[in-house]
This record gives sequence, C-alpha cells and structure tokens, in this order.
Amino acid sequence: SGVSAIPEVLGRSYPFLAKVDDEADFASKILESQETKNQEWFEAYSTKRISKFNSKLMAEKLNYLYTQSF
Repeated sequence: SGVSAIPEVLGRSYPFLAKVDDEADFASKILESQETKNQEWFEAYSTKRISKFNSKLMAEKLNYLYTQSF
C-alpha cells in the first residue's frame, strides 16, 4: 500500500501501489503484478530503483552531515 516509506522506496508513480484500506485494490495489484507482461518491466524497474539506495553513498553523506561545522 502507499503508506509509510513504501512510496518513497518504490517511487510515488509505482503502478502496483494499492490504495490504503482498499482490499479489492490490494488484491487487484497483486494479481496484476504477477501477470507475465509485467515481469520484465518489474525486473528493469527494480534494478534501476535499487541503484538509488547505495549504502556506501549513504554512509558518506551521513559522515559529511555529522562532520561539517555549523
């Protein structure tokens, strides 16, 4: 569902985010995501999206944040 940090991680335009408190939409999104035609798209999207979450880069940015003078 589109709650908490999920839209941030997956992207707000991620087509398989279900509406909050809508069980029918949730079930529909699960079934839709399993369709063969969506599997290639999902693989390409996931590979691209995960590259935005680089632990080394995150550590460098946090280190910079904590060590800079205010």
